[in-house]
Amino acid sequence: MAQTCSPISMLLFAKRFPTFGNIGESKPIDGGHPGHLKHLPNHINNSCTRAPHYLPPLKRKRSLTKTGSKNLLKEEQAQLARLRSLNGLFDLRGKRTTLSRSESFLSQGLTQLAPGQLDPVPRLLSQAHDAMQPVEVLLIGQMSRYTNAQKIAQWKRWVKDTVEDSRQMGGLMIVVIKASQEFRLYQNGILRQNYPANLGFSGLQDKLYEGDGATPEGIFHILQKKREGETQFHKAFMLDFPTPLQQRQFQVAKAKGLVPANRRIGGLIEIHGQWPGERDLTNGCVSIDNAIMNKLFPLVSVNTPVVIVGALDPTNSVSEALAPIHHHHLQRQSLAIPSPITLSRLSDK
Repeated sequence: MAQTCSPISMLLFAKRFPTFGNIGESKPIDGGHPGHLKHLPNHINNSCTRAPHYLPPLKRKRSLTKTGSKNLLKEEQAQLARLRSLNGLFDLRGKRTTLSRSESFLSQGLTQLAPGQLDPVPRLLSQAHDAMQPVEVLLIGQMSRYTNAQKIAQWKRWVKDTVEDSRQMGGLMIVVIKASQEFRLYQNGILRQNYPANLGFSGLQDKLYEGDGATPEGIFHILQKKREGETQFHKAFMLDFPTPLQQRQFQVAKAKGLVPANRRIGGLIEIHGQWPGERDLTNGCVSIDNAIMNKLFPLVSVNTPVVIVGALDPTNSVSEALAPIHHHHLQRQSLAIPSPITLSRLSDK
């Protein structure tokens, strides 16, 4: 029997954001979040199943061999769909062609299988695996931060300490949670509003360098308020990115070869209104609806703290999306792809 995943990730996106206090009305996200994360729960629910046996039993040889081969190809197509669903959340630039090549091999395998030609299937599966695996490894590495207990504890500590400062000193503070794409507004240490937010085109990654599309994580402060006419994004709060800590981290990453030699750390990270044309994704900033920005702009002042974190709980939309990807990757690694000779021996002559 198929095992479906926990519905927690679906609740993250289907729920209404609660409204607190009197600082405006938060926008419900009935009908789905404006960002791409709304697609993740369906992929998880539809494809988080146990993979079929790679080599079927010897009984009912011909039908089971063909069915097993078809299941193999379908499982790989499901994995491909999971990886593609992360485009716009993690950096898949330069990887889309590789995934298309994998899709082509899998489609060829199903085409060959239709008239019962089993011999080409192992070769096509192997080629599909070879094309897909580097993307799997890349995404598993990037997504694993959202399951890392130490990293989540650090994110929670940033929020807890800043909320406590807000309680003791008074005033507003902002928390952006990337996994759930939430913009939280606190006043005097009390949560007042939740709003939906959009991130960079690789927003769930931590920012490494200028142009990577990632939304940075850390504790920031608003450096400047930009009114209409001072920004192309309606209105904006400019953050003090990069901080001295992030400058040091950038130098370490560059020394390790993680940053291209010609890249800088970048800057101009803002919380801003909508793109012209209501484009969802940004180049690394956080965007909110213009109507929400209009409510916040007179309330938020220069030096207001802004904390941007990945997640505050190990059960989050990214960890839910990672689980079936990682499971399938590990299971494939532990099972050998049947050779054409093996398949032919399992077939009736």
